[in-house]
Amino acid sequence: MKSINKQHEINKDKGEVKVEFSGRNITPYGGFGLFRKFVGKLGIEKVLNKVLVANTEADKYPVGRKIMSLVHGLVSGLERPSDTEVLKRDKVFQKVIGYEDYPHQSTLSRFLKAFSVPEANRIGQQGVQMLLKVRNNFRGWLKLTLDLDSHVKTVYGNQQRAKVGYNPKKPGRKSYHPLFCFIGETRDFFLGKFRAGNTNSSSGAIEFLKICLGLLPKWVMQFYVRADSGFYSFEFLWFLEKRRIKYAVAVRVYRTLQMRLCGLDY
Repeated sequence: MKSINKQHEINKDKGEVKVEFSGRNITPYGGFGLFRKFVGKLGIEKVLNKVLVANTEADKYPVGRKIMSLVHGLVSGLERPSDTEVLKRDKVFQKVIGYEDYPHQSTLSRFLKAFSVPEANRIGQQGVQMLLKVRNNFRGWLKLTLDLDSHVKTVYGNQQRAKVGYNPKKPGRKSYHPLFCFIGETRDFFLGKFRAGNTNSSSGAIEFLKICLGLLPKWVMQFYVRADSGFYSFEFLWFLEKRRIKYAVAVRVYRTLQMRLCGLDY
Protein backbone atom coordinates (compact mmCIF):
# COMPACT_ATOMS: atom_id res chain seq x y z
CA MET A 1 0.00 0.00 0.00
CA LYS A 2 2.85 2.42 0.85
CA SER A 3 4.62 1.77 -2.46
CA ILE A 4 1.39 2.43 -4.39
CA ASN A 5 0.81 5.73 -2.57
CA LYS A 6 4.42 6.76 -3.13
CA GLN A 7 4.18 6.04 -6.85
CA HIS A 8 0.93 8.03 -6.98
CA GLU A 9 2.65 11.06 -5.40
CA ILE A 10 5.48 10.89 -7.92
CA ASN A 11 3.08 10.76 -10.86
CA LYS A 12 1.03 13.57 -9.36
CA ASP A 13 4.13 15.80 -9.02
CA LYS A 14 5.17 15.12 -12.60
CA GLY A 15 1.80 16.19 -13.88
CA GLU A 16 1.44 19.34 -11.78
CA VAL A 17 4.90 20.91 -11.93
CA LYS A 18 4.97 23.63 -14.60
CA VAL A 19 7.97 25.78 -15.49
CA GLU A 20 7.51 28.90 -17.58
CA PHE A 21 9.03 32.34 -18.18
CA SER A 22 6.50 35.15 -18.30
CA GLY A 23 8.73 38.24 -17.98
CA ARG A 24 8.31 40.40 -21.09
CA ASN A 25 10.17 43.58 -20.18
CA ILE A 26 13.43 41.89 -19.19
CA THR A 27 16.71 41.74 -21.09
CA PRO A 28 20.21 40.56 -20.13
CA TYR A 29 21.65 43.47 -22.16
CA GLY A 30 20.46 46.39 -20.01
CA GLY A 31 24.02 47.69 -19.64
CA PHE A 32 23.96 48.76 -23.29
CA GLY A 33 22.28 51.98 -22.20
CA LEU A 34 25.69 53.37 -21.25
CA PHE A 35 27.20 52.03 -24.47
CA ARG A 36 24.47 53.83 -26.44
CA LYS A 37 25.37 57.15 -24.79
CA PHE A 38 29.05 56.63 -25.60
CA VAL A 39 28.35 55.79 -29.26
CA GLY A 40 25.95 58.72 -29.58
CA LYS A 41 28.42 61.16 -28.02
CA LEU A 42 31.04 60.24 -30.62
CA GLY A 43 28.51 60.17 -33.47
CA ILE A 44 29.93 56.88 -34.68
CA GLU A 45 27.03 55.91 -36.97
CA LYS A 46 27.16 59.30 -38.74
CA VAL A 47 30.91 58.94 -39.26
CA LEU A 48 30.50 55.45 -40.71
CA ASN A 49 27.75 56.64 -43.06
CA LYS A 50 30.17 59.24 -44.47
CA VAL A 51 33.08 56.80 -44.80
CA LEU A 52 31.01 54.09 -46.52
CA VAL A 53 28.26 55.50 -48.69
CA ALA A 54 27.37 52.25 -50.47
CA ASN A 55 24.21 50.54 -49.24
CA THR A 56 22.99 47.15 -50.43
CA GLU A 57 19.62 47.23 -48.66
CA ALA A 58 18.16 50.50 -50.03
CA ASP A 59 17.76 52.92 -47.11
CA LYS A 60 16.15 50.64 -44.54
CA TYR A 61 19.45 50.04 -42.75
CA PRO A 62 22.18 52.65 -43.37
CA VAL A 63 25.77 51.42 -43.43
CA GLY A 64 26.49 52.80 -39.98
CA ARG A 65 23.51 50.97 -38.52
CA LYS A 66 24.61 47.64 -39.99
CA ILE A 67 28.18 48.00 -38.75
CA MET A 68 27.04 48.99 -35.28
CA SER A 69 24.62 46.03 -35.26
CA LEU A 70 27.64 43.78 -35.78
CA VAL A 71 29.54 45.66 -33.06
CA HIS A 72 26.66 45.16 -30.62
CA GLY A 73 26.88 41.45 -31.30
CA LEU A 74 30.62 41.37 -30.67
CA VAL A 75 30.29 43.37 -27.44
CA SER A 76 27.62 40.86 -26.36
CA GLY A 77 30.00 37.96 -27.02
CA LEU A 78 28.27 36.89 -30.25
CA GLU A 79 30.96 36.14 -32.82
CA ARG A 80 28.82 35.11 -35.83
CA PRO A 81 26.15 37.09 -37.71
CA SER A 82 23.76 34.18 -37.18
CA ASP A 83 24.11 34.62 -33.41
CA THR A 84 22.64 38.12 -33.63
CA GLU A 85 19.17 36.62 -34.08
CA VAL A 86 18.85 36.70 -30.30
CA LEU A 87 19.25 40.50 -30.48
CA LYS A 88 16.68 40.78 -33.27
CA ARG A 89 14.13 38.97 -31.10
CA ASP A 90 14.92 41.06 -28.00
CA LYS A 91 12.69 44.14 -28.35
CA VAL A 92 13.70 45.44 -24.93
CA PHE A 93 17.37 45.42 -25.98
CA GLN A 94 16.47 47.31 -29.15
CA LYS A 95 14.67 49.93 -27.10
CA VAL A 96 17.69 50.28 -24.81
CA ILE A 97 20.01 51.04 -27.75
CA GLY A 98 17.43 53.26 -29.48
CA TYR A 99 16.63 50.97 -32.45
CA GLU A 100 13.15 50.37 -33.81
CA ASP A 101 14.27 47.20 -35.57
CA TYR A 102 17.37 45.04 -35.95
CA PRO A 103 18.89 43.71 -39.20
CA HIS A 104 18.36 40.05 -40.02
CA GLN A 105 21.52 37.93 -39.97
CA SER A 106 21.24 37.38 -43.75
CA THR A 107 21.39 41.17 -44.25
CA LEU A 108 24.56 41.36 -42.17
CA SER A 109 26.10 38.39 -44.01
CA ARG A 110 25.48 39.95 -47.45
CA PHE A 111 26.91 43.23 -46.20
CA LEU A 112 30.11 41.56 -44.97
CA LYS A 113 30.44 39.59 -48.20
CA ALA A 114 30.48 42.84 -50.20
CA PHE A 115 32.99 44.47 -47.85
CA SER A 116 36.47 45.41 -49.15
CA VAL A 117 39.90 45.88 -47.57
CA PRO A 118 40.14 49.60 -48.52
CA GLU A 119 36.80 50.21 -46.77
CA ALA A 120 38.06 48.44 -43.66
CA ASN A 121 41.21 50.59 -43.72
CA ARG A 122 39.13 53.78 -43.92
CA ILE A 123 37.15 52.66 -40.88
CA GLY A 124 40.41 52.06 -39.01
CA GLN A 125 41.63 55.54 -39.88
CA GLN A 126 38.39 57.09 -38.65
CA GLY A 127 38.79 55.10 -35.44
CA VAL A 128 42.19 56.72 -34.91
CA GLN A 129 40.75 60.18 -35.55
CA MET A 130 37.97 59.62 -33.01
CA LEU A 131 40.49 58.41 -30.43
CA LEU A 132 42.63 61.51 -30.97
CA LYS A 133 39.49 63.62 -30.56
CA VAL A 134 38.62 61.94 -27.26
CA ARG A 135 42.21 62.36 -26.00
CA ASN A 136 42.39 65.99 -27.16
CA ASN A 137 45.02 64.97 -29.71
CA PHE A 138 47.36 64.12 -26.81
CA ARG A 139 48.10 67.80 -26.22
CA GLY A 140 50.62 68.23 -23.45
CA TRP A 141 52.01 64.72 -23.95
CA LEU A 142 55.72 64.71 -24.75
CA LYS A 143 56.19 60.95 -24.36
CA LEU A 144 54.04 58.00 -25.44
CA THR A 145 54.44 54.26 -25.13
CA LEU A 146 53.31 52.00 -27.97
CA ASP A 147 52.55 48.42 -26.97
CA LEU A 148 52.73 46.04 -29.94
CA ASP A 149 51.11 42.65 -29.87
CA SER A 150 49.82 39.92 -32.17
CA HIS A 151 47.01 37.44 -31.70
CA VAL A 152 46.18 34.07 -33.24
CA LYS A 153 42.46 33.81 -34.02
CA THR A 154 41.34 30.29 -34.96
CA VAL A 155 38.62 30.00 -37.61
CA TYR A 156 36.47 27.07 -38.69
CA GLY A 157 35.60 26.68 -42.35
CA ASN A 158 37.05 28.33 -45.45
CA GLN A 159 37.16 31.99 -44.47
CA GLN A 160 38.91 34.34 -46.87
CA ARG A 161 42.68 34.72 -46.32
CA ALA A 162 42.67 32.24 -43.42
CA LYS A 163 45.84 30.12 -43.47
CA VAL A 164 47.43 27.34 -41.46
CA GLY A 165 50.31 28.68 -39.39
CA TYR A 166 51.53 28.89 -35.82
CA ASN A 167 48.54 28.03 -33.65
CA PRO A 168 49.44 26.93 -30.11
CA LYS A 169 45.85 26.17 -29.04
CA LYS A 170 44.59 24.51 -32.23
CA PRO A 171 47.60 23.13 -34.17
CA GLY A 172 46.79 22.51 -37.82
CA ARG A 173 43.72 24.77 -37.83
CA LYS A 174 43.40 27.76 -40.13
CA SER A 175 43.69 31.11 -38.41
CA TYR A 176 44.29 34.84 -38.66
CA HIS A 177 47.29 36.56 -37.10
CA PRO A 178 46.57 40.32 -36.82
CA LEU A 179 48.87 42.99 -35.38
CA PHE A 180 47.71 45.42 -32.69
CA CYS A 181 49.03 48.68 -31.30
CA PHE A 182 47.89 50.09 -27.94
CA ILE A 183 48.73 53.33 -26.16
CA GLY A 184 50.46 52.21 -22.97
CA GLU A 185 49.60 55.24 -20.83
CA THR A 186 45.85 55.21 -21.57
CA ARG A 187 45.41 51.54 -22.57
CA ASP A 188 43.56 52.64 -25.70
CA PHE A 189 43.48 50.46 -28.78
CA PHE A 190 45.16 52.59 -31.44
CA LEU A 191 45.46 50.65 -34.69
CA GLY A 192 45.38 47.12 -36.06
CA LYS A 193 46.54 45.29 -39.17
CA PHE A 194 44.87 42.21 -40.60
CA ARG A 195 47.16 39.33 -41.59
CA ALA A 196 46.83 35.70 -42.63
CA GLY A 197 47.51 32.95 -40.10
CA ASN A 198 50.78 31.82 -41.69
CA THR A 199 52.44 35.21 -41.03
CA ASN A 200 55.27 35.58 -38.55
CA SER A 201 54.76 38.01 -35.65
CA SER A 202 57.51 40.38 -36.82
CA SER A 203 56.46 40.28 -40.49
CA GLY A 204 55.31 43.75 -41.51
CA ALA A 205 55.94 45.09 -38.00
CA ILE A 206 58.23 47.90 -39.20
CA GLU A 207 55.74 49.18 -41.78
CA PHE A 208 52.94 48.89 -39.24
CA LEU A 209 54.92 50.88 -36.65
CA LYS A 210 55.72 53.56 -39.25
CA ILE A 211 51.99 54.03 -39.89
CA CYS A 212 51.29 54.31 -36.16
CA LEU A 213 54.04 56.89 -35.66
CA GLY A 214 52.80 58.89 -38.64
CA LEU A 215 49.28 59.13 -37.21
CA LEU A 216 50.40 60.52 -33.84
CA PRO A 217 50.87 64.27 -33.27
CA LYS A 218 54.25 65.84 -34.05
CA TRP A 219 54.71 67.37 -30.61
CA VAL A 220 55.27 63.95 -29.04
CA MET A 221 59.06 64.04 -28.82
CA GLN A 222 59.87 60.61 -27.36
CA PHE A 223 58.36 57.22 -28.12
CA TYR A 224 58.76 53.98 -26.24
CA VAL A 225 57.95 50.57 -27.72
CA ARG A 226 57.15 47.41 -25.80
CA ALA A 227 56.75 44.07 -27.53
CA ASP A 228 57.00 40.35 -26.85
CA SER A 229 59.57 37.93 -28.27
CA GLY A 230 57.61 37.51 -31.50
CA PHE A 231 58.89 40.93 -32.59
CA TYR A 232 62.51 40.16 -31.79
CA SER A 233 64.50 40.47 -35.01
CA PHE A 234 67.60 42.36 -36.08
CA GLU A 235 65.70 44.43 -38.64
CA PHE A 236 63.03 45.54 -36.15
CA LEU A 237 65.54 46.46 -33.43
CA TRP A 238 67.74 48.27 -35.93
CA PHE A 239 64.75 50.36 -37.05
CA LEU A 240 64.08 51.34 -33.42
CA GLU A 241 67.71 52.26 -32.95
CA LYS A 242 67.76 54.45 -36.07
CA ARG A 243 64.60 56.28 -34.99
CA ARG A 244 66.00 56.65 -31.46
CA ILE A 245 62.98 54.93 -30.02
CA LYS A 246 63.54 53.46 -26.58
CA TYR A 247 62.28 49.92 -26.35
CA ALA A 248 61.78 46.80 -24.27
CA VAL A 249 61.50 43.70 -26.44
CA ALA A 250 61.48 40.20 -25.00
CA VAL A 251 64.14 37.84 -26.35
CA ARG A 252 64.01 34.11 -26.83
CA VAL A 253 66.89 32.85 -24.71
CA TYR A 254 68.68 30.63 -27.21
CA ARG A 255 71.68 28.58 -26.12
CA THR A 256 74.09 31.00 -27.80
CA LEU A 257 72.58 33.89 -25.83
CA GLN A 258 72.70 31.90 -22.60
CA MET A 259 76.45 31.44 -23.08
CA ARG A 260 76.94 35.19 -23.59
CA LEU A 261 74.88 36.08 -20.51
CA CYS A 262 77.05 34.09 -18.13
CA GLY A 263 79.36 36.28 -16.08
CA LEU A 264 77.90 39.64 -17.19
CA ASP A 265 77.99 42.47 -14.67
CA TYR A 266 75.28 45.13 -14.53
